[in-house]
Amino acid sequence: MAYKTKTIIIIALIMSLLGGPLVYRTQATDWFAAMKFGLDTAAKAVAQGAFKAMTNRILNKIQTGNFNAGALFVRDWREFQLNSQYRGEEVFRGILKSTQLCDYFGNDLKNLFGANQVVNVSQILTRVDGLDSFQVKAGCTLPTDFDIEKYKQDFSGNGGWEAWSRLLEPQNNFYGSLFRSLDEVNRQRAVEELSATNEALSGKGFIGIRDCLVQKEGSSACTILGKIKTPGSTLGEQVSSIFDANLKFYTTADAASLAIAALTEFAVGKLFDLAGSSTDDSGTAINNENSYRNEFCTAKDNMSNEAVAYVVQNFPGALASFPTSPGSRSYCEGVRDDNNVFPFERCVNACYKATGLLSDNISVPNYSDNFQTTNPVCGDNVCSVNENALTCPQDCPIATPGGGGGGSCADTGGTSNYQGVVAQGINIVDSTNPGGIADALNTTANSFIYLDELVLVIEGLGYNATANVLNGNNNSNSGDLIAIWQSGDSTIERYDVIAAAGAGDRTLRSASDVIDFSGDIPPTCAQ
Repeated sequence: MAYKTKTIIIIALIMSLLGGPLVYRTQATDWFAAMKFGLDTAAKAVAQGAFKAMTNRILNKIQTGNFNAGALFVRDWREFQLNSQYRGEEVFRGILKSTQLCDYFGNDLKNLFGANQVVNVSQILTRVDGLDSFQVKAGCTLPTDFDIEKYKQDFSGNGGWEAWSRLLEPQNNFYGSLFRSLDEVNRQRAVEELSATNEALSGKGFIGIRDCLVQKEGSSACTILGKIKTPGSTLGEQVSSIFDANLKFYTTADAASLAIAALTEFAVGKLFDLAGSSTDDSGTAINNENSYRNEFCTAKDNMSNEAVAYVVQNFPGALASFPTSPGSRSYCEGVRDDNNVFPFERCVNACYKATGLLSDNISVPNYSDNFQTTNPVCGDNVCSVNENALTCPQDCPIATPGGGGGGSCADTGGTSNYQGVVAQGINIVDSTNPGGIADALNTTANSFIYLDELVLVIEGLGYNATANVLNGNNNSNSGDLIAIWQSGDSTIERYDVIAAAGAGDRTLRSASDVIDFSGDIPPTCAQ
């Protein structure tokens, strides 16, 4: 009988994945329709949450994705066109600065146009409406040893009429070069404005994603823009289709749509850099935050420290509702039933909502009203789903290394009660990275600075902490230890949180990725 029941459920799941007309043509009973409805509802909720996350990322990129953190659409056409003209002027100044003008007026002309800073214009094409570049047309053709003052004093001895004929050429006199420069700056303005306007018009008001290759010195303005990574038209089409796409997806999603969540990061990454994207999936960025939340809600066993620490820091209420601990299974895994998938589905959806994978405006069933779990018995040597190292250390102990040393502060064993707090504190220090300490090397001085920051964070979480703690030989801390306790504790807990302190061979972020509990010790061991 059990075999037949499992077979029916498997067939129902397969047919639900196929979805659409096939399901409804083959259904024979109301319970089948109910099962499909239940599975599809959960799938729609999860998939809608994934699509909302992608939508928010797209909109955020469009609102702030320009090279200057501005919008990727034209908000003021006058300002947009004038800014493009200003870029053209800066390009001209870079061209003029690199032009070899005649010595007797070159600096005066460059100062007149403000061409005082070197701009690397070699990254773009600058020749406009002519066969020769401005540098060629405006380059001085007088002899290199020509001196205008000597020429005035001795006409025939310094070139005579031949020099005079050359001085009449526009590139060899101030006014000729001035008018040629005025013509060139107008050309550069026009070509930059036309380029920007065409880009915005082709994108129906949206502009492409690109970097700033050369920034104007002392300003946030960009002189030379990079190549377009993703056209504005592509971004505009995405914005136009967001609402329609979400509606279509929600009304057609079935259980198979859960797979789309795994492609969200890949799709958005490609959208933001089409020009730089390859067609394979190598190097695709993975969102660790979503991975931690999924692990917290669905892990079958061996829950990682990182997943629990992430949820504790960002969604503290979720741990209270779905208690678990590193090394164990997720809370929802404890309610899994091969003969009834619904309790597990309800639990996972509720956990997703508690950890932010589903937005607040998506309603999910209250799973707690639909199944019962056995109340755990603390002390039965079984780490049950509702137990963890904090609520029942007897059943859910955290493995601790043996202590060393022979002093009164040596490790006498005991149970770790605050390891999760220490892990949360380390995660906060690494995330906020005050003064860049998390990325500094693990020298002795840097290790103590890191410990001081960790103490401040732990005290902010409501615990007592200090780095002035003795090791197992009653010697002073060498930069790797921290002690933590609460008021009323008869002992304090000591943890080794920095590997190879003083070695200077790795960053403190890397050195603090393993936390070793080194025993309950007397309060007198904290100085």
